[in-house]
Amino acid sequence: MQKLIAARLLRAVATLFAVSVLTFFMVDLLPGDLGDILIPAEQQNDRAIVEQLREELGLNDPAFVRYGNWLKDAVTGDLGESAITRQPVSTLLSQRLPITLQLTLFAIGFALIFAVPLGIISAYRQGRFSDRAISGGLQLGLSIPNFVVGVFLIWFFAERLGWLPATGWTRLTESVSGNVKGVILPAVSLALVDMAVFSRLIRADMISTLQENYVLSAKAKGMSDRFILARHALRPSSLSLITVVGLNIGSLLGGTVVIEQLFAMGGIGRALIDAITKRDYVVIQGLTVFIATVYVFINMTVDFIYIAVDPRIRSGRT
Repeated sequence: MQKLIAARLLRAVATLFAVSVLTFFMVDLLPGDLGDILIPAEQQNDRAIVEQLREELGLNDPAFVRYGNWLKDAVTGDLGESAITRQPVSTLLSQRLPITLQLTLFAIGFALIFAVPLGIISAYRQGRFSDRAISGGLQLGLSIPNFVVGVFLIWFFAERLGWLPATGWTRLTESVSGNVKGVILPAVSLALVDMAVFSRLIRADMISTLQENYVLSAKAKGMSDRFILARHALRPSSLSLITVVGLNIGSLLGGTVVIEQLFAMGGIGRALIDAITKRDYVVIQGLTVFIATVYVFINMTVDFIYIAVDPRIRSGRT
């Protein structure tokens, strides 16, 4: 058990190190540098000004030296500061993360609320009309990009009915109802694809589980179908779902860029786009490594949940 946990931790550290190296040197290979942004056009031909700025920013140091300096600070929690706004990346994260995190959790919540019962019904009614109807609807959901769903939701619920705001974000400290109303449309836009994936996953695993001997034995004992589905079939059929949900939480934190732009939400995704546009390399590096850290941490947590839920992993039989 201890060796298993140690191996997971070592793999997580190695992954984060690889991500930081790749991100740093890929960004470093981009044409131009901060001087193109920070120095006015009329002064860019003045070599003294250019060299002074490059020296202040450490741009004259070799790439490996700059990466080493960044890594030394990063392991202590200091991800640097924006060369343009002079705002620490940690401060930027503290301001933007709650927005993206709430959007992600609402999207996952909406997806699970609908996906689990739909997957169970589809598996229980396998091959019947209800199963085919649900499967067709889920296939449609997988085929529509989330930004198209977002545009439709804005038109219908914000412009036509006027029930929900089209864009913007209200913090919880300002208004709870305004905050919830503002997150519904973007969260539903993100949730549609995940709902389809989760539901099809539950269906496939539950169809297999319903053929197990212990489930057939429970049916022979006269137990109700509802009890069998909830008590005997759902838990073993949810292991794959746990993995996918965990990975989706991590990916959504960095994958909300389009939705945050569409709904004018100032989350991490929008901050990353702004940093790329301005060539703010320190912010790009810090945000990317933070997102990767969250992704790896969630993946590792899912592994530990697997160990807790499935005794075969603890005993080393799988």
